[in-house]
Amino acid sequence: MKKKYIVPKAIVIYIITLVIFLLVAEGIARMAESKIQILGACTWRDNPILGWDNQPGSTVVKTKEFKCYLHVNSYGMNDRDIYGTEKAKIKIMVVGDSHTFASGVSWNETWPKILEQKLFKNNLEDGVVYNCAVAGYSLGQYLLRIRQLGDTLKPDIIIVGFSMATDLYDLVPPRMGGFVCRSNVGRVYFDLDAGGNLVEKKDLMGTD
Repeated sequence: MKKKYIVPKAIVIYIITLVIFLLVAEGIARMAESKIQILGACTWRDNPILGWDNQPGSTVVKTKEFKCYLHVNSYGMNDRDIYGTEKAKIKIMVVGDSHTFASGVSWNETWPKILEQKLFKNNLEDGVVYNCAVAGYSLGQYLLRIRQLGDTLKPDIIIVGFSMATDLYDLVPPRMGGFVCRSNVGRVYFDLDAGGNLVEKKDLMGTD
């Protein structure tokens, strides 16, 4: 006869208490969260290939904790204008999501700009690091972003700012559940065909 395993009351009470504590803590954190004030017109814009990219313009993001400045140039990069960087000896292109684009810091304080300062001491003749990241992007969109800007920037090196936020989740094609970020926005994506070959597809508004 199979022996029944009874969970001790103390463990059950502990688990319930922990869940209640976490729910209360989450509620308090949301109430205490700083209200974000956005001043400017820097937003996403529709893109038939990528789904979306950055709308050029300047924006101030302000909370009780910090104030930061975004500057999206004419190529949709949260970065300086590229004019004057063409003669740089080394050109590095960085793709990524919001953690690379900017998260609570100004455009010149993002990690690609810090990397540029450390490598080239702010001397654009020696080298430049282009921040080509877009919030919400995943691996397939990084490749499309490289295609979009590669001929213009002509990078010697490409760095991917990998993030667990969407980079793995949005590898799942629409036929297996759809995208995580902006699931209602169509885009070009990559999938495997019946023979296991990597193919490029176009998704319109979340449907194949």
